[in-house]
Formats: sequence, C-alpha cells, structure tokens
Amino acid sequence: EKMPPIYLSGYSLGSNIVLKALGELGESAKEEYNIQGAALQCVPLEHIQNRLTFEAPGFFSQIYASNLLKSLKARLRHQLNAFCDGDENTDRIDYPRAMSATKLSQFDDACTAPIYGFDSYLDYYRKTSSILYLDELAVPTLIINAK
Repeated sequence: EKMPPIYLSGYSLGSNIVLKALGELGESAKEEYNIQGAALQCVPLEHIQNRLTFEAPGFFSQIYASNLLKSLKARLRHQLNAFCDGDENTDRIDYPRAMSATKLSQFDDACTAPIYGFDSYLDYYRKTSSILYLDELAVPTLIINAK
C-alpha cells in the first residue's frame, strides 16, 4: 500500500534541517518516504556567512542574536539539570564557557559542537550548512528568504 503524500515545512534553523535532510535523502525522499515537496522560510543556508551577520554591529546582533543567546543559555541550564545532574563540570560540554559566551559562535563552540560530535563551531557550521545539499534535492522545494 502506498504511503500518503508528505509535504514538509520549516522555519529558520528547522528549515535548514529539512533542506539538509532532503538533500541527503535525494531520490529516496520521493521513492521511500513519498515526500512530494517542501516550503521553507528564512533558511540559514550557509552558517559561516550567517555568523558574520549575527556578530556584525547593529540590530541583528543587538536584538535578535542576544535574545537567542539568552534563550539558549536558559535552555542549557535546564538541560544541565536534566542530563548531567546539574554538574557544571561535566565533560560533555564546557558549561562555564557556554554560559559566559557573548556570541552565538562561542556558545556553539562550547556547547552545541561537542554535544553533537563536531570538533568546533566551524566544523559544525561547515558540515550542517544546507547549501551543500541543494544539488541533491529531488523534490520540489520552495525557499523564501529575505534579502
């Protein structure tokens, strides 16, 4: 029995995940999973370039990036209690460095990269940028990004 058609959507980092997954799946997205298309908004296609935008002076870094960093730190406090028994000296991440980060790349280097097995934030950004997978897309995909 054929699976019902699946359409995917995503926003921001979630859209990067969808786009990367579709590229990694290639033709099997259609053939094995019956994914027929995707609509994605605000896709951060290239993380290293996005880091420059996040860290440049102005509205984006002062408002958006600083609020995102604040929410990541709050989430990290919760995760530390849930998965590391509140141990700030856990060897899974560099908790003190993550909590003192003033830039998202610093937080990613201290926390996100080691959690997911990357060598550094640069390694994480290089390997997870969806722009690397665009040529492998096999389903119609609408990407809406601002200039």
